[in-house]
Amino acid sequence: MRNLKIRILLLVFIVFFAACNSPEEKREKNISEILNKLQGKKFTFPDSVQVIYKDSLYGAEKLKPLLKKKYKITAKIYGDCHVCVESLKKWEEQIINKCDTGRVAFLFYIYVTKLYSFRADLYQKITLDYPLILDSADYYIRNNNLENYDERFQDFMLDKENRIKIIGNPLDNPQLAELYLNELTK
Repeated sequence: MRNLKIRILLLVFIVFFAACNSPEEKREKNISEILNKLQGKKFTFPDSVQVIYKDSLYGAEKLKPLLKKKYKITAKIYGDCHVCVESLKKWEEQIINKCDTGRVAFLFYIYVTKLYSFRADLYQKITLDYPLILDSADYYIRNNNLENYDERFQDFMLDKENRIKIIGNPLDNPQLAELYLNELTK
């Protein structure tokens, strides 16, 4: 009987400790799997988008010169979110101003549900002198099968062949920002 109690107690401890450690380990394993799955994957640029630049709308052909650059940085921005749109200023200060834009293209895909509201309210506040890609159908996500990934896995640095080289948003992660800048200044 005593032997049975010890076995039950041991089983309870094993289950308890396994439960305590497994969520973090599982999360880390999941992140690692996502990164491995995306790393080196060819990125597909949506062609059914509009480009807004200096308050004028253009077709996707406006992007062709940018897509030929050695590096491309793509980011998804939620255009209905004031804070998200304001992050464009951070991109300019922390990354764009530190790069040779002759070699690097910045492709900001703005997901908007109400284009008129975006243009009337938020677009007027953007000081970034760079074309923005309006993607109201979320082609950025759908064309690249990113539906199941959270926003940590929706910004990328691409190489000349449009393969994903670095994954993640460098704005709130100094190590990632350093990685981006080191790669861009090679």
